[in-house]
This record gives sequence, structure tokens and C-alpha cells, in this order.
Amino acid sequence: MRLYLAASPSELQEALKWGLPAAHLAYRISGGVLLRDAAFDAAGGVMALRVSGGASTDLVGDVLRECRVRSFGGVLLESADGSPLSPFAEALGAEIPVRYGRGGRSYGAFISAEAYKGSFAGAVRESAGVRPYRATADLSVGYRLYSPPCPDGRHERLTRPEAERLLGQAGRSFFSEELCANYAAVSVGGRPRFLLFDTPASVSAKIRALKAAGVESAVLLYSENGPDTLRAAVAAAGK
Repeated sequence: MRLYLAASPSELQEALKWGLPAAHLAYRISGGVLLRDAAFDAAGGVMALRVSGGASTDLVGDVLRECRVRSFGGVLLESADGSPLSPFAEALGAEIPVRYGRGGRSYGAFISAEAYKGSFAGAVRESAGVRPYRATADLSVGYRLYSPPCPDGRHERLTRPEAERLLGQAGRSFFSEELCANYAAVSVGGRPRFLLFDTPASVSAKIRALKAAGVESAVLLYSENGPDTLRAAVAAAGK
């Protein structure tokens, strides 16, 4: 399995020391314009492109030019606000490998971490569709705080220091084979909450499940994963 490390321009130098291809968090489409972080100056890997307010097919040429100049091997496309991007993805995917949503005629699926509800393996099968070999999965679960019983999956994202403080108070955590993640019962303001998070072992389990489903590649967010998790992910992806 090919493993990408998603990194911002400020993180890129350290991230590249892991020897993995980068997913560059330096691009966005907003207001109908392709924007690049002014600090970005690198080549290779793939473009991680977040879109707000939709994307016209007129922007396909701008994205392709940037990919050719930077020698990007593809585009990981994500809607920041839920705006549908299928026409843009179809047009772009006809020219360069694209991963978005549940896939289309000319592009493969991009399995968002938001899809991981209930059974991890089941969510992967549903999201990857009939062509898992063309899918890329986002492994950046981070730290998610839920209010039980949370039937709709709504959650709050926590920073690592916030999560570590709660985990220190909880004392114990458990691994869920169904979710391929760890969880702990915590208290916030005197109210019970569940904290879902990853460890080196759970990330390895996710990668094994993705490989078993035939998924082609995965992305890890550099800022959310320490050295132990990255080492475990590299080892699991390479086996």
C-alpha cells in the first residue's frame, strides 16, 4: 500500500524525513480561485485540495498547470463545506489521477475519516464502492469527543494536548476491533463523554483492514501523529 504524509508548508521539511510521498496541504479553491500558500515551494507527491463554495470546471486548467509545474502525481479533492464537486472531479480526473467522494467514471474514491462510523471495514467497503483499488483513505481520525448516545455521529475535534489531559484523568482506554480505534470514557464539565482516538496499534489495524479490502493508498496527517504511530504505519503499509 502506498502511504502519503499530509503536511503543511511549515511541516514539510520534517515530514519528508520519513521518506514518504507528501500530500501537500498548501492549496485551496475559494471564491472561484485556486490559491496556494505563499510559503510553499516544493515538488513531487500529490496536491491536497480543499474547496469552499464549489469549483467550476473552468478551474481544471489552473489545477493541471500547477500539477505539471510541481510534478504532482494526482489530486486529493475534498469539499470543505459539503458543496458537490463531481463535475469538476470528472473533468480533472480525465487528465490526472483524482480521488474524491465515492468515486466516479474518471476518478477514484477518497474515503474521508468522517465516513468511519460503526464498523470500520463496513464503512470502507461502502465508501470505496466497486473499485477499491482506485481508492485512497484518510486515516486522520485525530481526537474526537462524543456525547453518548450520539446516533448521528456528531463530535467535537480536540487538540492533542486537550485529549491527553482527558486521557490522563480517565486512566484506562480500550481498543475496539469494530471501530479499529481506541476509546476512553471521560468527563467534561461533570458530563460523561467518549473520546475516540488512534494509537500505533489502531492505525496499523486500519491499514491491515484497508489492504484486505483492496484499497490502493492511504493518507496520514503529519501534525496528528507522533513518531511511534508513523513507524507503525510505515511498517503496516509495507507488509
